[in-house]
Amino acid sequence: MGEAIVLGVLLLVVIIKAGTMHRLSDLQGKIQALQVEETDVTERLIGTEKAMRQLDQDHKHLTQELRHRENDKDLVCLEITKLGQTPIPESQLDQPV
Repeated sequence: MGEAIVLGVLLLVVIIKAGTMHRLSDLQGKIQALQVEETDVTERLIGTEKAMRQLDQDHKHLTQELRHRENDKDLVCLEITKLGQTPIPESQLDQPV
């Protein structure tokens, strides 16, 4: 009878160990899936940061270009005024003559 108890306890330990191994296997699968998701999110974040830096550079470039064009416009208006003429207001530039 003592052997039956020991055998029963051993059987219970084996069943518990098998259940624990199954749970650990499930957890490993979930951990791997989360790691893949984390890698994907990280890659998207890096891509977004690169795009934001490029947009910032483009914005700076366009702002600088606009400043240059405004300066050129002011210089042309100054030259027109020096020649004794009146520059045409920007609002009238697109109107047909």
